[in-house]
Amino acid sequence: MQIRDGAHNRVLGCTIDNVGRNGVNVDGGVDDGVVGCDIHHTGFGGVVLSGGDRQTLTPAGHFAENNHIHHTSRLRRTHAGCLTLSGVGNRASHNLLHHEPHSAVWYRGNDHLMELSEVYWCHTATTEGDVFYTGRDWTYRDNVIRGNYIHHINDSLAGSPTETNVLHLDDCVAGTIFVDN
Repeated sequence: MQIRDGAHNRVLGCTIDNVGRNGVNVDGGVDDGVVGCDIHHTGFGGVVLSGGDRQTLTPAGHFAENNHIHHTSRLRRTHAGCLTLSGVGNRASHNLLHHEPHSAVWYRGNDHLMELSEVYWCHTATTEGDVFYTGRDWTYRDNVIRGNYIHHINDSLAGSPTETNVLHLDDCVAGTIFVDN
């Protein structure tokens, strides 16, 4: 499903499964949401929220809330994930995320909120990347990861120099608030 430059659209209570790419792409626009959906067995990621203006730090206000996203990245085994937030001011909350071969949540940009979700059984096929991942741009600031329940993270290559952790701020990224997880 694709929402491009939309405003106030909602994807509510849908089951999206067995698709070759992402389950839902929200690209541009404002205040679009994915709520109460079951998204699984996707070729790439689950939900991608992209929008907002990084030059002015104007938020998009897109959100993914109360979704069950699992068994994603079946074709693109890395760098896809259950959730991706990019741009400015997007939110993921109260989601259940599991069975991801690489990082579960990817975020790029500013002022994103990732909260009150349960994440387990990710990194079932890889190590370096971690549960929440961002990197390669030192201007990514003021992102908040709080109140998530993270458990049973599988490091498939335990003992390797790049064992899996929960948060990965890669290549000069700082400014993420990680609290009460």
